Amino acid sequence: MTNPITQSELAEVLEQIRQGFKAVNDSLSQLEKGQVEMKAELNGIEKRLTNVESSVQKIPDLSEKVGELKNWKQIGVIVITALISSIFTGTIGGFIGWILRGMKS
Repeated sequence: MTNPITQSELAEVLEQIRQGFKAVNDSLSQLEKGQVEMKAELNGIEKRLTNVESSVQKIPDLSEKVGELKNWKQIGVIVITALISSIFTGTIGGFIGWILRGMKS
């Protein structure tokens, strides 16, 4: 013979089922909150990525400008070095010649 289910046992089982559903609903709510936070974080990352992409696109132009500046600096250094060496070459060359001639005036 099977035992008939009493009203109190049925109420207890239903209460356990309700608590189980409540726990599942709470877990789903937490998951949804986490998903919203992750979406917000992803949006922030996408904005930063857009900024990085625009910066990366500027690199060729900047490297070209730096290259041009480097060329002008090299040209300036060469011109200044040439001027200085031409000034000192005459003076130093004359001094070395004076020493080679036996320091005679």
